[in-house]
Amino acid sequence: MAMTNTAAITTNKADIPDAVARTAVEWLLAWQMADEPSHIWLKICQWRQANSINEQAWQHIESINGQLACLAQSGTSHIAHQTISSPHTSRRQALKVLSAFIVVSGSSWLLARQQPWQHWTTDHYTGIGQQLRLTLEDGSEVFLNSSSAINIQFTATQRRIVLVKGEIYINSGKDNFGQSQFNNARPLVVEFAQGQAKPIGTRFAVRQFDNHSKVSVYQGKVALQGSKVSHTVIVNAGKQRTFSVDNDGAEHYGASQSVSESEAAWTQGMIVASDMRLQDFLNELSRHRIGIIQCAPKVADLKVSGTYPLKQVDKVLQSLTAALPIKISAFSRYWLRVLPVNDEY
Repeated sequence: MAMTNTAAITTNKADIPDAVARTAVEWLLAWQMADEPSHIWLKICQWRQANSINEQAWQHIESINGQLACLAQSGTSHIAHQTISSPHTSRRQALKVLSAFIVVSGSSWLLARQQPWQHWTTDHYTGIGQQLRLTLEDGSEVFLNSSSAINIQFTATQRRIVLVKGEIYINSGKDNFGQSQFNNARPLVVEFAQGQAKPIGTRFAVRQFDNHSKVSVYQGKVALQGSKVSHTVIVNAGKQRTFSVDNDGAEHYGASQSVSESEAAWTQGMIVASDMRLQDFLNELSRHRIGIIQCAPKVADLKVSGTYPLKQVDKVLQSLTAALPIKISAFSRYWLRVLPVNDEY
């Protein structure tokens, strides 16, 4: 099947939502690795025709795939193209090879936006709307929230969990292995973009944002450190703190704030709101649905209370229209707008 002429692309690639870009990548891999590609191609065409943003994302990922094919023909990247095209290649292998190519080709559209290549090749990850529960070898329980990824590095001397993206909740276990083998328990460290957290017999959560992280402690305490390990901030049970590093390398710790157990309700597949701003509620809800949920400024400060299931985002949105003076306008399946009931955005 012929590739689309990428010269027709006019939209800024940075304007393509992450969720749409991810879907384009998944369609490409599904098509190339399918036993019946024509069936997948029909679905791709339907998805592309749904809206112009989908088409833009597909054209761009096709251009990357076309570059890979051209390199293969010239011998520059024959192994990479052969690996991805092989019917015996696993999804994980294909992603690793294609991600390596994109790094070399300098595709800023995928790299600058931290596209899923690095996440899909981690030890554990979740897609949008998914949660994952793990029990580690030391007995620790780890929950991954929607669109999150971690690497686990357990050695003879340490237990390290690297948060690559998103949010995790940890109920730390007692390191019986370390005590029995070396007469000294291995320290547990959770590493994130700006620093690391060292729990002391605790339940806690770490959430990574674009330019800062937040540590919330529900039981015990956590030692929060940046690269300057001589400076340690203790976060006690019932408290949370943010942490960031500016362009000059200076570390900034946010003020200690209270945290409620309800903030960890996502581990049970729920979101709990108590007089939460509608805008803030929708921001949290949108983490669990592919696409964009926009909120009109006129209704952003309306208050939301209640307990809602994260697996039924569309039903939750509809329930809000019965409780608040709002309506849901669907620009497309992946782009919803929350408006005043008698107004336009």
